[in-house]
Amino acid sequence: MTTLNDLLARKDITIAEVRAHLDSLAPETRVRQATTLERNRQAKLWAITAGGDKITTDDLVPSATGTFDPVAFDGQNDQPMLRNFQKIFYRLPDGSLAGRNAGVAAPYVGHGYYSVVAGGEDGVYIDYTKLPRSKPSDWPTIGRNDRGLSIAVYGFMKDYLRRVHGRILIGHAEKPILGSMGHFVLARPD
Repeated sequence: MTTLNDLLARKDITIAEVRAHLDSLAPETRVRQATTLERNRQAKLWAITAGGDKITTDDLVPSATGTFDPVAFDGQNDQPMLRNFQKIFYRLPDGSLAGRNAGVAAPYVGHGYYSVVAGGEDGVYIDYTKLPRSKPSDWPTIGRNDRGLSIAVYGFMKDYLRRVHGRILIGHAEKPILGSMGHFVLARPD
């Protein structure tokens, strides 16, 4: 069976072919294939999604979702280690979105709280320099991203998102001066 990883190995792959392949899969298989890519495939996925439909806040947290109700996306980054994580979004009382990262490194580098900002070339982006004012009551304390070990991972960073297919997104992390910090996939069943 051809996988998303196999398709992205081709030099001439198009986003239409990627979407047709993902359409043919069950939702759980779609998520699994999107979050088990070889590291170099994510940059290619970012490139072929340029100019697509803009991401909206409803793509991250559906409008029917209650305030502070978490919406988790499974994630995989292109870093050498600790590649799997979750990015968990929630809606604030004012209607804006925020969230945090969850993974095995969180106890050491922090939870990477962020705000979702509408605007930008692709619709919305994640801003780690804008911390939310509130969070679900049972979540860890909101910590600054510009202190301690957290600065190396989340400090001054913004994550830009593009749609691959439905609720499968490709992201590109950037920091001022340093530039690209790599790519990552977010996925959840439609």
